[in-house]
Amino acid sequence: MTFFNILKIIYSKTKRDFIYEKILIYNIIYAVGYVF
Repeated sequence: MTFFNILKIIYSKTKRDFIYEKILIYNIIYAVGYVF
């Protein structure tokens, strides 16, 4: 049960980081598009 909870925490963390990364990439693309 503890192992499953740790796995769930890791999964939710990576999922959240992936979403943040996606937002960051969109912001960079938008900034580059705005500059040029």
